[in-house]
Amino acid sequence: MGRGRGRSRAKKGLLIGGVVVAGLALWAQAVGRTPQVVLPVPTPLPRPNAYDFSVKAGEIEVRGDEKTGATTSPERGEPVAPLDARLALLKANTPALRTLRQGFAHPYRQPPVRSFDDPFGPDLAKMRALALLLTFEGGLRAEQGDAGGAANSYLDAVRFGVDLPNGGPLITGLVGVACEAIGRQRLWEIAPKLSAKEARAVTRRLEQIEPRRTDYADTLLTEKHGGQATMLEQFRKKGTVALARELATLDPELNLDMDEAAPVWETIKVGARLMTRSRSRIFRDYSAYMDALVARARQPYAVEPPAPPAPDDPMSEYLAGIYDQGRFVVEGARVQEALLTTHLVLLAYRAERGTYPASLDALVRDGYLARVPDDPFAPSGPLRYRRVSDTRCVLYSVGPDGRDDGGTAIDDPAAGGSKRHRVEVDSRGDIVARVNTG
Repeated sequence: MGRGRGRSRAKKGLLIGGVVVAGLALWAQAVGRTPQVVLPVPTPLPRPNAYDFSVKAGEIEVRGDEKTGATTSPERGEPVAPLDARLALLKANTPALRTLRQGFAHPYRQPPVRSFDDPFGPDLAKMRALALLLTFEGGLRAEQGDAGGAANSYLDAVRFGVDLPNGGPLITGLVGVACEAIGRQRLWEIAPKLSAKEARAVTRRLEQIEPRRTDYADTLLTEKHGGQATMLEQFRKKGTVALARELATLDPELNLDMDEAAPVWETIKVGARLMTRSRSRIFRDYSAYMDALVARARQPYAVEPPAPPAPDDPMSEYLAGIYDQGRFVVEGARVQEALLTTHLVLLAYRAERGTYPASLDALVRDGYLARVPDDPFAPSGPLRYRRVSDTRCVLYSVGPDGRDDGGTAIDDPAAGGSKRHRVEVDSRGDIVARVNTG
């Protein structure tokens, strides 16, 4: 009798164990199932595509001899080579510049990222080198007394930087802003040397360049589609253990592959986190998060709602970026371009009429501007302006705090030097032309 009850308990235990094992197997299968999703078809690439010209130009570009100072990026403080050596360097780079400018006749769009193996846009270091090469050319023109020609070289760098983000993820957008700033800084420097006619010509080009800018929300949408595609690719290719092992090798701060085997314990921790939710939920949470960010970016910078909480699974953490900082950088570039455009025609107006206008509307009425540029940091409306006297005026944006301080410039005396008037995401005060500009 006792032996029968023992066998009965054993059978019951085996049955329960089998049910548990089967349940765990079904749960693991459900968790590891790749979601069946059809992603949007990428926008067809233009043919010809200016992107291809920029990549080719980056392959042609010739670096200078840093020992003599004849470089394409002569930063302040570096030795300056003799003029003939710098002219020779520019001549060697003529094919690269010619190829890059040939692309300006065509639309620019980067190929979509749809795989972990796809490059995130062109070689970004080479793209920055091309922007520096354009300003190197402009510097030589300025040195030879051709301020208008120099401005055109700097404008080409701005144009290139504005084009660069189109069709690319956030990283290319940020590099585009950097390339744009390289040319814009030189335009601010040469502005006082331009004649009224030259200043008006530069303004017209800036007005033509601005509509080419990629909206930040569209960049986030591109980022979302690339993230979704690469997430699905990894789900299809890798089981949980293999995926955990790969994610565990990524630098948690930079999201970069550290090219070394992940510690076993780190892989176990990542794998355990991946197993706490299904792949369908990971995909759904990431998609909803990106949709919320895109919708938020459609709002004016000054009134956008707080950022939604990011998903906390390892896959989304890898794909997620510093989106708040990215929006600030992109809108900051728009502000700087608007201030430069307006500043140039204010100089032209004063040179031709002997005084600054009473309002920015006069610049439109008298044919200097097609329209007064908006202030991207304001809830709505154009840049702010105040004429102080016939020979003095204040042109400004309300800055990232969204508050009009009457033209009181952002100023941090404790920072000192060139950083004193730097605009940061949490700066208080206004962005004043020629004070907080660069």
